[in-house]
Amino acid sequence: MGPGRPGAEAEDVGYSDDRSRREVRTPTAKEGQLKVQYGKVPYEKSTDIVYAWGEGTSRSDIRLIHNMLTGERYSVLTGEWENSPLDELIERGYDITTLKITIEKKK
Repeated sequence: MGPGRPGAEAEDVGYSDDRSRREVRTPTAKEGQLKVQYGKVPYEKSTDIVYAWGEGTSRSDIRLIHNMLTGERYSVLTGEWENSPLDELIERGYDITTLKITIEKKK
């Protein structure tokens, strides 16, 4: 079951146990900025990895980052699909509720 999906347990998706004690907000991106962060999903009560793009950037730019983090990778050596980089981090014991990526456009 993927991160933030209903029924997912804290230990099997890389969430910290104290996530309910922290206030979780909806991440927003500034002008010329792309942001990936764990937070409240806009217009919903659930939390998950949220992708935001500011004015002067495009939705296709944030889709590129989404695909790089969550897309499964095909291994030419083994001929099998491998876990996404995000799933790999969870398997290695990282807490994805602390994930924050911000990229700004050159000026």
